[in-house]
Amino acid sequence: MTMSGEKAEENHMRKTGRRKVLLAAAVLGAVMAAVLPASAALAAGPGEPAAEAAPSVLDDHILEYGELADAVKEGNPTTLAALKSYSDRIDTYQRARDELKFHKVAVYDDLKTAHENDAPEEGSLEAEYKILKSASARYHDMIENMQTVTSTASLRRTERSMVIAAQALMISHESLKHQERTMTKAAELYETALSFAQIRRQAGLASDVDVLTAQNRLLTARSALANVQENLAEVYANLCYMVGQPADGSLAIAPLPAPDESRISGMDLAADTWKAIGNNQELISERHTKNGSTAHTDVRQMTIAQGEDKMTAKMQELYDAVLQKQSALRTAELTLQKGQREKQNADLKYSAGLLDREAYLKEEQTWLERTASLDAARLALAEAMDDYDWAVLGFVSLR
Repeated sequence: MTMSGEKAEENHMRKTGRRKVLLAAAVLGAVMAAVLPASAALAAGPGEPAAEAAPSVLDDHILEYGELADAVKEGNPTTLAALKSYSDRIDTYQRARDELKFHKVAVYDDLKTAHENDAPEEGSLEAEYKILKSASARYHDMIENMQTVTSTASLRRTERSMVIAAQALMISHESLKHQERTMTKAAELYETALSFAQIRRQAGLASDVDVLTAQNRLLTARSALANVQENLAEVYANLCYMVGQPADGSLAIAPLPAPDESRISGMDLAADTWKAIGNNQELISERHTKNGSTAHTDVRQMTIAQGEDKMTAKMQELYDAVLQKQSALRTAELTLQKGQREKQNADLKYSAGLLDREAYLKEEQTWLERTASLDAARLALAEAMDDYDWAVLGFVSLR
């Protein structure tokens, strides 16, 4: 063999040896990628430019109820962790597939050359090419499978579960804000009542017991207000966490809009119940349970039928709740309309000096309580409609 021939043979062996190492690593990767957790995914290369941040629904630092789904998708730690795990897994597959395709092309070129020259390594190159082709196809199938509706269902369930929790927190936040406003006015009323009781005692028109009673009412009102404010701070912190924002007061929580009652006219109980049965994860899991013996199949069919009956009853219950909350809202609106006239009369009397401060505060307190009742009725209807809609999408427990 000539020096040039030996050199060519040495280069070929070096290249072939390197390819075999890469081949072994790639094929092993095809096996391991299916079982490794997302934390084992390939990290981004050093020096790669950071992606420019996309506009966020919270760029204005105001969280609105209608933005919750997007805010959860953008910032919720649980949702982001699930998405990162999914994205990292796909990225790992794609990188490995690209590397396999690159080496498959190189081996194919060598195989063509070996075939034309009737070289002895043709057989080993052909086997190597088949392995690379098979591994590349397997990665392609895994990537395609991960992007199907079935494979992304878990991501959607996680995200929607977080949205449901965030909605409940935002409704609680709104309810507590209403309570805080009402109790603040109640504390102001009892503080004024205490001042009047002390003045009357000095004039001999009230006893020490009257003053002590007024003091206790004030302390009770302040304690209740403090409890509401403590709960409000906790709910605010949890809500901020749900959308990935710091609980430092920088995020404002917008008031909830009035419930859109047109959603009720769009509800079709029979059709929605059918959808709910098809979407409920508990029923899906039961339907996908493998059949065993005939007895086991009979039990399974009975369990599914019982589950569907439960879902039908649950949907009826949720629908009835929507109608009941809507009726309660109409009652609260009528009560407030009546109270509005009484409040206007109290305002006129107070301005004309015909009503003292204590009596006026009592009228104002009554007005605030009626307003709070209306706000609570609106929140209850919004929550009932959300519960119904989520049940249609499969998010309701049958246990």
